[in-house]
Amino acid sequence: MGTKLMSDLSMRPSNDDLLERRPASRKNNNGSEQGGRGFQWLLAVLLLVSLAAISYLWLQLQTLNQAMAESSRASQEMLGSLETKVSSQDKSLSVNDDKTGVAINHLNSEVRKLWDLSNKRNRTDIDQLIKGMKLQQERIETLDRQRTESGALLTQANAELKTLKQQLQEQSARAEKLGALQDRLAEIRVIQEKQAGDLAAAVRQQRELDSRVAKQLSNLAKPALDGDLSRRMGDVEADIRSINASRQQVNGRLSQMDRDIQALYQR
Repeated sequence: MGTKLMSDLSMRPSNDDLLERRPASRKNNNGSEQGGRGFQWLLAVLLLVSLAAISYLWLQLQTLNQAMAESSRASQEMLGSLETKVSSQDKSLSVNDDKTGVAINHLNSEVRKLWDLSNKRNRTDIDQLIKGMKLQQERIETLDRQRTESGALLTQANAELKTLKQQLQEQSARAEKLGALQDRLAEIRVIQEKQAGDLAAAVRQQRELDSRVAKQLSNLAKPALDGDLSRRMGDVEADIRSINASRQQVNGRLSQMDRDIQALYQR
């Protein structure tokens, strides 16, 4: 239909051809007639364009309908194929369910038979295992009690060990003090030996002074001149002063020895 319409449109004369075919007398008509004919030609052109657009849209619609029809047929074919597959699958599943049910029932019966047979055969072993489990439980309880007792003994032993460590530390401190005291005693012994030597020297010096005094006194007892007597008396006084100085030195040394010993004991 669209092709026929387009051929009809192509066979119609154009506006220029129509104008050329008109008589020359028509060109001298008034302006109103020319304006009315121009409007008619415009309407005709618009009508032709509308018809062409409608024809194009109708062709597109036909093409779309054809494509939709083909797609619908393909969908129907696919749906039919799926229905066939689903039906066959349902039948296969039904058959498999029946076979599976039979197999499960058979297995259940076999399991029951084996369980009964195993229960009869292994009843003695099961009883022995139960007895063994009871004995094992009793042993575990005994070991638990022993562990508790051992824990108490361990706690007591730790306390005793702590006490012994404290005692050992105290004894170590005492041993250190004893060592220090022995060192002090050794120092005191050295000082005493030195003081004994000094004392012996002082005693010897005192004896010498005493001997000199005695000698001077014996000399005084002899008769002598006045000048000689004065000289002897001066010597005696000098010896006495020397003896006193020596005694003061000895007493000072003895006092220093006492102070040194007291200082050693006070360390």
